[in-house]
Amino acid sequence: PGVKRIAFPGRRYVDRLGLTGFVGGVILRFRRWRSFETAFGHALGVLEALGPGKPIELSEVGVAERGGDKPAWIRGMFRALARRPEVDTLIWFNLNKGSDWRIESSAASVRAFQAGVRSPRVGQRVARFTLSKPAAALRRAPSPLPR
Repeated sequence: PGVKRIAFPGRRYVDRLGLTGFVGGVILRFRRWRSFETAFGHALGVLEALGPGKPIELSEVGVAERGGDKPAWIRGMFRALARRPEVDTLIWFNLNKGSDWRIESSAASVRAFQAGVRSPRVGQRVARFTLSKPAAALRRAPSPLPR
């Protein structure tokens, strides 16, 4: 696992850094099940080194339902985020497209996500949690985000 592409003009021109990534489990070609820390830890470290003190946004993150333990992966993600105070935004790719990336893919995933966003070490620090999802689906399914 390595950083595939970095575009960084310098601290003077950058207000925020971003990272996008997915763990495809057994669904996607060229993917395998990896923990959040294994999949994202190195890249987050690179961003921290590039822009010390700059906020980091997880611009689009998701894990497939099949191929591993999705609720455990979500819990591990929030444990990792608790150790990375520079991450202040999390946008979850919440679609059933190519794989079931949705938090609502299982009740256990919903519980793991709710516990993470409600945890004092993450939920009170991360400014924005967002689920990318079509508007019609928002009306049909209850949000896993705290109200």
